[in-house]
Amino acid sequence: GTVGSDGLFVIRLKTFSKAELYPKELYTKITQLAPNFAKWAEAVVAHPSVTKIYNEDEVIAGMKARLAKTRGN
Repeated sequence: GTVGSDGLFVIRLKTFSKAELYPKELYTKITQLAPNFAKWAEAVVAHPSVTKIYNEDEVIAGMKARLAKTRGN
């Protein structure tokens, strides 16, 4: 199977929180308030169809570059 738009949202939410592109506590707070969401999110992130194509480091670097360009840095 493939990851739909909901899956991409949750993957980026976790990635960008971890990289502090979003507030670091955002993902933690969401998982505390919505434990069923957290279980689903962790399953999505760990799914082989995600892990074989999603390069977290590249996504973070790309977003940082995009933000720097937008900010004129």
